[in-house]
Amino acid sequence: MNAAVALLGDLEANSSRVAIEEGCGISGGGGEAWTYGEIRQLSLVYADAISSLGVKEEPGAELGPRVGFLLDPGAEYVSVLLACWWRKSVAFPIGNG
Repeated sequence: MNAAVALLGDLEANSSRVAIEEGCGISGGGGEAWTYGEIRQLSLVYADAISSLGVKEEPGAELGPRVGFLLDPGAEYVSVLLACWWRKSVAFPIGNG
């Protein structure tokens, strides 16, 4: 079983729980909260986008295709990472600093 499939199933089982709170740093300012269900839904949207770009698993290849992305840490970062794994791709985060 693809580990991403199992992980996405866990996200679904805990869909109403808060997974990520963005913008809630030391200052204590109100940020945006993302539930596991929202992260799951967003990762499935990104997985479809990755497929629509022609990223596909190569039969017989040891590693899947590489997908590079430049995002700040947060819900979108996690969702793209999960989407890459869902599509059996190698996630390649590109540092921005």
